[in-house]
Amino acid sequence: MRAYLKFMVVIILLASNLAYAQLENAYRTLLHTQTGRNLQDGKLVINADMNFYTKAGKFIGSVKPIDFTEVSYWLVAGNIVASYGFMEHLDASLGLRLYQDTHRQNVYNFPDDIFLTLRAGSFYTSRNHLVHSFMLSSRIPTAKQHNNHFVEFASGAVEYGAMYAVSILSDAYLPDRSFQAHFNIGYWNHNESGITYKFENGKEFTAQKNSSELRLAIAGVFPTRLIDYRLELSGMLYLNRPEDFIYSAEEWVFFTPSLRYKLSSAIAFDLGVDFRLSPGDREWTRPDIPKPSASVSLPTNYPEWRVQMGAVFAFNVTEKAVSSTESYEKAKAQEKINEFEMILEEREKAKEVQKEIENLKKLRKEAEEEIKELKKILED
Repeated sequence: MRAYLKFMVVIILLASNLAYAQLENAYRTLLHTQTGRNLQDGKLVINADMNFYTKAGKFIGSVKPIDFTEVSYWLVAGNIVASYGFMEHLDASLGLRLYQDTHRQNVYNFPDDIFLTLRAGSFYTSRNHLVHSFMLSSRIPTAKQHNNHFVEFASGAVEYGAMYAVSILSDAYLPDRSFQAHFNIGYWNHNESGITYKFENGKEFTAQKNSSELRLAIAGVFPTRLIDYRLELSGMLYLNRPEDFIYSAEEWVFFTPSLRYKLSSAIAFDLGVDFRLSPGDREWTRPDIPKPSASVSLPTNYPEWRVQMGAVFAFNVTEKAVSSTESYEKAKAQEKINEFEMILEEREKAKEVQKEIENLKKLRKEAEEEIKELKKILED
C-alpha cells in the first residue's frame, strides 16, 4: 500500500480507536501482561488498541533499478476486544483483529482472525497479597492471508493455549493505589500440521508438524491518582520450532514502558513503546522464501520498535455489578479503617502503659528518697 494510504489507515484507526495490538488474550490492565484479577460479575470492558511501525524502504545494493521508488513501509495491527464478567471468578473475552498488514500479495487482512479467551481468576492467597488466574485461549482463522512478515506467527489453523497469571499486591486493601507486580507463564500451540503455505514465487510447502511456544511476561505497575506508570518484559521461546518456510521462526523479547491515563473510573487511555531486545537476525527461515528485506532496508524478523496506543471503556451492565463494585470497595475501605483504628487503639494502650511505667519510676524514686531519710534519722 502506498505511503499516503497507509497514513490514512493509521489516522482512521486512531480516530475510531478500533484497534488492538496484542496476541491472543483476555481483558488486560497492561499492554502485554495478564493479571490475576478477573472482571467482576456483570462488568463489561471494551479494549480498543493498536500498534504500528514505520520505516523508509531504502534500496540495498550497488545497482538500483531504474524504476525503484523509495517509499515508507508501515506495519499496522488493530483489534477490538469485549470482555464480560459472568460470575465472581469467571470472565470471557471475544476479540477481532480488524486490520493486519501482511506485505504479501493481498497487502493486508481486513478483517484478520478472531480470538476467544476464558479466564478463571481472582483467587486470593497469602492474606490477599497474591492473586491467581488461569486462562484458556484460542485463535480462529478468518483472515485471507497467514504466515506474514514482521509479526507473530499466525498458522491459519485453529490455534490454542493456556496461561497462568499471578499478581503481587503491596496493599491488599487498596491494590489499585499501590505498587503491583505481575508474572505470566503460558503455552501456545500453532496446530499447523497439514496446512499448505503458498508464496509469491510459486513455491508451496505443507507443514508436517505442529510448532509450540512457551510465553513469559513480567510487569510492574506504579499507580498514581491520574496516571499508572508501567514496565513490562515479554517474550516467547519455541518449545517446538516451526519449519523453515515460516517467516516468524525466530524467538523474541520486548521491553515496554507505558502510561495509562485514567480519565475516570470507566475510561482510560494507554500509550507505550515496545523495544525489541532479542536479535534482529533472520536465522531459521530458508533463503528461497520471498522477503522484502532482501532488497529493501526493512527488519529481517521483527521490528526494532512498535508504538502501542489504545483506550479502555468499562460498563456496569447489571445492577448487581454496580452494587458488587460498591460493596467491594466499601468492604475494602472498611477493612482499612478497622486496621487503622486497631493500630491507633494499640498506640493509645501503649501510651497508657508507658504512662504507668513513668508513674512507677516516679514512685520508686520517691520511695528511695524516703528510705534515705529514714536511714539518716536512724543514724542520728
